[in-house]
Amino acid sequence: MKQAEVLLLQLEKQQSLQLPWVIYKLPHSNQIAVFLEENVVLTTEERIKSQSKRFVFAPFDTDTHLEKTLYVNADQTIEFPLEEVLANPCQVLKSQQNSVSEKSKEIHINRVANAIDFLKKNHHEKVVISSRFELQETPKLFPETLYKKLEVFYKACITYPNTFTYLIFHPQIENTWVGASPELLLRKEGKQITSVALAGTRGFSNKNDVKNQHNSNDKTSRVAPWSTKNIEEQDAVTQYILSIFKKYAKDITVSDKSNFGIGKLSHLINTFTGELIDSVSKKSIYDLVQELHPTPAVCGFPTKLTKEFILKNELHQRKYYAGYLGIEDLTRKDLEYYVNIRCAEMSTLNKQIYLYAGGGITTQSKPENEWQEALAKAHIMGDCFM
Repeated sequence: MKQAEVLLLQLEKQQSLQLPWVIYKLPHSNQIAVFLEENVVLTTEERIKSQSKRFVFAPFDTDTHLEKTLYVNADQTIEFPLEEVLANPCQVLKSQQNSVSEKSKEIHINRVANAIDFLKKNHHEKVVISSRFELQETPKLFPETLYKKLEVFYKACITYPNTFTYLIFHPQIENTWVGASPELLLRKEGKQITSVALAGTRGFSNKNDVKNQHNSNDKTSRVAPWSTKNIEEQDAVTQYILSIFKKYAKDITVSDKSNFGIGKLSHLINTFTGELIDSVSKKSIYDLVQELHPTPAVCGFPTKLTKEFILKNELHQRKYYAGYLGIEDLTRKDLEYYVNIRCAEMSTLNKQIYLYAGGGITTQSKPENEWQEALAKAHIMGDCFM
């Protein structure tokens, strides 16, 4: 029996037993990992002794507890090459670009205009406004079977190799989520920590841009200059992360700005590295995560006030969009978390595919441009549905 057939049977069994599972791929990797949680009750201490890992799936709003932070304990782990996910992988990549519904355009533009007024009135730097999109011709495109959902995951892996790509089922939430995140929130390896400031967006305008779209090390000077609006938007994230790193780390380095490409879009990125100071305990690492999340890349600055604006003015609940997700090694006390952007929620009940996307708003924003940016971001995952 092929690996793809074995995988499908195992995941179907998990779901029939209402047991969590997740399949994921790290950026620039050709290896897939699957975590299967078994029907056993173990304490955290017992899991540490068994050298266990777990997958973390946290919502945008971790304060009100409308959505819980979910875990998939790796009671069983399977690893194999990406090409073995599907029985017929070549058929998947023949699909055409799908159409994202624009019915929320007027609402989004009005929301952006309100956000600009909010920033001007309160002298704030930035707020991130999002919308929930639907694919045209859904439920025709809805992946009814588990195999079809794996096709979406596989296409995301192939199309966006520089992202953290995942597909998760958890019985504590109604719907299945899939995504391809380009944004590292925090990586801890021993005493070394790493994060990125990813913000600012533009489309590729020439062949050189397209050729370099998967290279996160392209210097910004190689292409046309970025707008002041985009630079200021990304600077807000850079300064925020740097201020938090200074509380927890020493020997901090910040890279020069580079271009990071995903699909037809390009973003500005800085990378931060540092060494944890000796007084930082295991608990303090989670304090660091909570201070970082949500960064101005998905919320705004100042955090508390812009988050309040988002929760009051966005008509949809973000749920796990703009939350964070990733792997924890309970034995080594290491972790690797990504921000849950470029993601989709698949509702089996409604046969709907919900795509979440938004953008950073400053006083220099133009509502029509912000709408086009959000729509382009929605296409990142939307185009993975066949």
